[in-house]
Parts: sequence; structure tokens; C-alpha cells
Amino acid sequence: MSDGADDQPAGTAGDPPSDPPYVVGPPAERRVLTPGGWPASPFRRFGGYLVDSVLLLAVVAALSGIGEALRPMGSDGEPIPIPTWWRVLLWAIPTAYVIVAIGRWGRTIGQRVAGMRIARLDDGQPPGWGPAVVRWAVVGVPAAVTSVLGLGDAAAQLATWWGVIALAALLVDLQRHQGLHDRAAKVVVVEVEPRRLGGPPSASLDGWPTTTFPSPEGSASPGAS
Repeated sequence: MSDGADDQPAGTAGDPPSDPPYVVGPPAERRVLTPGGWPASPFRRFGGYLVDSVLLLAVVAALSGIGEALRPMGSDGEPIPIPTWWRVLLWAIPTAYVIVAIGRWGRTIGQRVAGMRIARLDDGQPPGWGPAVVRWAVVGVPAAVTSVLGLGDAAAQLATWWGVIALAALLVDLQRHQGLHDRAAKVVVVEVEPRRLGGPPSASLDGWPTTTFPSPEGSASPGAS
């Protein structure tokens, strides 16, 4: 029996499905290989989010401290209420950071540190400005509106829980790890380098990085699962 892949007839267990996305990996592997690469794991996503959060919180905290120091006193001796334009500014900075970083470069600083980028689900290309705005708006708009307009604690809690649900959805999606904001923007967060799960990289299919795995004799092909 020949070991060459060219000797296998079409449709055998050694052939990957012809239409992407398709699953490649051992039986326990649930992720789907997308045109942009392997979807990033929740742990990697959390690491990138943590780096971005620390950077943004440091900037916002510094600006908030400056604002409080310059905040004038009212006639009653108490500081005047925080003006709406200042709350807008505090939200504009993280908003611009996320949208510009993703729209222009396809990833934030935190995502770069964690070895990830954002890709369009259909062709793996950088998302561009439209998807970057949509992705931020799904989570950011409710939180920004309740904060800027001062709608109260109840509205702020609802916006917070909505953000948690939108982000936690990536834990339920075992194939692409997409949050609700990813789904709305039709993007996926992928690893920068293809992950090798146990076998040497095979020839690419239309430029896609693929990985093949030996199947136990008599078992179904991982690519066909």
C-alpha cells in the first residue's frame, strides 16, 4: 500500500472536506479552522482583555484624577456635578482606542501581546472600520449611554450584565469562540500563528494553514467529525 497522499482516492478519510470551515484535529478538538486561522482560546482572549483593561483603566483613572482636582466648587461649598462633556471624553478615549486599533491594525495592544488578531469570518482578512464599530457598539453603547446620561444604578447594572453575557457567549461557542459582539460583526478572534496539535503541518488548502493527524486504525477521520 502506498503512503503518498496522491495515491488516496477522492473522498477517503485522508482528505479534508472541500468547503471551509472544517474541523481538523483529534477527536477531542472542537474548534473549527477558519480562513483566518485557529480561533483563539478563551484563556488567550482573557489575557488580551486583561492587558487592554489595565492600560485603559490607567489612562481613565489619570484623567479622572485630573478632572477631580480641577473640578470647581459650588456656592454651597460642594463640588459641582461632573459635566456631561467630561463623561463623554472619558468614554471617547477607550472607544477610540478599540475602534482605531481594530479598524486600522486588526488588533489591540492586548491582543498583540496575547498573540491574536481579529479576522473576518468569511475570508480571514482584517475586519476594517465597519466591523470594528459594530463589534464595539454591541457591548460599548449600552454601557456608554447609561454612564454618560447618568441613568442610575439599575440601568448601569443591566448594561454591565449585558456586557458579561455578550462576552461569555464565547465560552458556549466551542467551535469558533465567538462572543455576541463577534457574531454581530461577523468576525472571529484567531491565533496569529497556527497551532500544531500533534502532527506536522500539511500543504495548505487555498492558502489556509492546515494540520493533519494520524487516525487510529478503524476509527473515523478527525476531519470528517
